[in-house]
Amino acid sequence: EGVNDQGLWYSGASLPERNDIYNHYQKPTVPGELCEKALAECASVDEVIELYKTYFTPHWQGHSMWVDRNGHSVIIEYGERDVVFVFPDQCYQVMTNFYLSDSLNRRWYNCYRYNAADEMLKTIDVPNHISIQNILDTVHQEGLFPTVSSNIYNLSTGELNIYYFHNYSEYICLLYTSDAADELDGVDLGGR
Repeated sequence: EGVNDQGLWYSGASLPERNDIYNHYQKPTVPGELCEKALAECASVDEVIELYKTYFTPHWQGHSMWVDRNGHSVIIEYGERDVVFVFPDQCYQVMTNFYLSDSLNRRWYNCYRYNAADEMLKTIDVPNHISIQNILDTVHQEGLFPTVSSNIYNLSTGELNIYYFHNYSEYICLLYTSDAADELDGVDLGGR
């Protein structure tokens, strides 16, 4: 998960393991993770799409969602022989731990977390901090594989709220924009 100073955000979710992921089209690769290159070089979802069309990455244990500060989004996952781009059909996108591009395997479409988030988002005209917090509370996991942290990013303002485990009554708020960094010039942050 990450965000850059241009308001481009991404996060990933694990998917069932596959053994058929190869560089079928002999695309060039990059050292390290392609998502890191995208965060370092891109400012928009369109630029990220071009990067993933151009380069191959062997790191497909999941899929990733990308959103830019203009509200454009895409989910990128590995299809049959190459990456596929899943675009929103609403004013939002939801991603959990199943392939969105696999319309043949119906068992994927019974994810209660995905369905709950989708149904809640359908009822929200203008998302706000509280409505998104309520969705996170509804879909968090407990037990052996609990939700360790949740984040709400406001890509327009550069604000990040971080929640620990599934305590949605308390959070840490950070600013991550280049404007926020400029405001810190000359401020003694201590710890030197």
